[in-house]
Amino acid sequence: MSGQKSRVSVPGFAWAMGAASLLLAGFWGCSSTPTASGQTPRGSEWVESSHGDVSPDAGRAFPDTVRNATLVFSAADWNRILTGMATVCGSLGANSATCTGSRLDSTWVDTTWFDATLLTDGQEWIHVGVKLQSNSDLSNAWKKAGSLKLPFHLTLDKLEDSWPAIRNQRFYGFKKLALDNLYSDSSFVRHHVASEIDRAFGVPAPLDQLVKLKIVTGSDTLAVDGLYSLREVPASPLLARWFSSSTGDLYHPSSDFVAYAKADFKDDGIASYADVKDFVGNILHSASRTATPASWRAAMEAAFDVSGFLRWLAVGAAAADTKAYGWETGSSYLYDDGGRLRWVAGDLDASFDPGAMTGARKSSVWFPGATDTTWPLIADLLADPVYCREYKADLTALVSDTGLLAPARLVSRMNAAFSLAGSNASTTALLDWAANRKDQIDTSLANHACP
Repeated sequence: MSGQKSRVSVPGFAWAMGAASLLLAGFWGCSSTPTASGQTPRGSEWVESSHGDVSPDAGRAFPDTVRNATLVFSAADWNRILTGMATVCGSLGANSATCTGSRLDSTWVDTTWFDATLLTDGQEWIHVGVKLQSNSDLSNAWKKAGSLKLPFHLTLDKLEDSWPAIRNQRFYGFKKLALDNLYSDSSFVRHHVASEIDRAFGVPAPLDQLVKLKIVTGSDTLAVDGLYSLREVPASPLLARWFSSSTGDLYHPSSDFVAYAKADFKDDGIASYADVKDFVGNILHSASRTATPASWRAAMEAAFDVSGFLRWLAVGAAAADTKAYGWETGSSYLYDDGGRLRWVAGDLDASFDPGAMTGARKSSVWFPGATDTTWPLIADLLADPVYCREYKADLTALVSDTGLLAPARLVSRMNAAFSLAGSNASTTALLDWAANRKDQIDTSLANHACP
C-alpha cells in the first residue's frame, strides 16, 4: 500500500490516549527573548527574516529547486484526521462512491485546523495551523490509491490566539500555503509549467515549488510516495504583485456565470457581493450585447478585465487545461481590484492533459458546446467580433515562433521541469503532445472565422 509504513495503523483504530510525546526540543516552548517591549516572547526558533511579518520573499519561499520538508503532527491529531476520513470515506483504499470532495466539504474533516510543526531549510515553524485540502485529490488518494499522501492547507498564524508567541507568523512573508499532493498529475510538473507560462503571458498565477515531504506522527514517519507541490494560496502577496491594491474582495467562485447566486461566490470576510451580482446578473447578460455591442463592451470592460480573462482563456485552451472554467467550475479566483473584477488562475494540475479531451474539443481551442446557457463568459465573449479577434491574436502569439508555446520552447521548458522532478514514465507522451500542439492550434485557428 503506497504512502504509509506498515507500523502506522489505519481506520479503524482506537483513538490515541493522551498527548503524544514531543519530538523536538523546544517544540511547544518559547525562549525568553522578547520581540519588543511589551510583546510576548518569541521562541528560540524564530528568525525575523523568515518567520516575521516581512515583505514576501518569493525567491526564498519558492526557489527553483526541490525542497525537503517535514510536517510534524501529534499522534492524537493524526489519528483524528484518519478517523475523520474513515467516517466519511470508509477504510483506506475502499473505493466508496460516497467519498467525494463535495461531500468532504460539508464535514468537520475539511474545517478542522490541527497544530503542526513545519521543518525545512534547517528551520522550524511551530504551531502552524494545518487542515486537509478538501477536493477530488484528497478523496481519490484515500479511496482509489489507498495512500496517506493527503493534501493540506497551511495558515502560519492560524493558532496565534492560543500561542501568542507566533503572532503574525509567516513563511518568508507568506501567510497561507497549500501542499498539493499531485494525485491527478503523475508527471508532477503540469501546474509548475503552466503557472510559469501564465505569469510570463501576463496572467496572475500562484507561485509554487516541488517538495519532498515527510509526515511525522508521534513516533512514526510516513514515507509518502512522490512529490508535493508547495503553492501560495491567492491572497495579499499575489494580489500586491499584480494589482493596484491587495485589500479588495477575493472570490473563489464555483459559478458557471449563467445566473448570479450568492452561494457560488461566498468566501471569507466579504460583506457585500454587489460587484459580482451586478456583473453576472446585469452586465454580462444584458440585452445590449446583441442590440448595441459597443455599449455592452464598454460596460463589460468597466466592470471586468476582459483582456486579462481572454489571455487566461487562451493559455488554458492552448495548454488543454481540462479543469478550467469551460470544463469545470472552482479552479480560478475573481478579485475586485478597485471596482474592476480581475481573473486569477488557481489550480492548473489538469493542464497539458489531452487524454482527458474527447470529441471536437480534443483539437479545437474554440470551446464547442459553450453557449449563453452553459459557459456564457466564454460563449458571449467569443461571439463578439472584437473579443473573438483579440482571443485569436492571443493564441497566435502563444504559438508563434518566439511564443511561449512554440514547440521547441515548450518542450525545453517541460524537459527542465522533468529534470528538476526526476524522470517519469509519462514524459514521452507529454513531450510528443507538446511538440505537436502548435499544429493543432494553427489548424483550429485557420478553420474558425470570427463573427
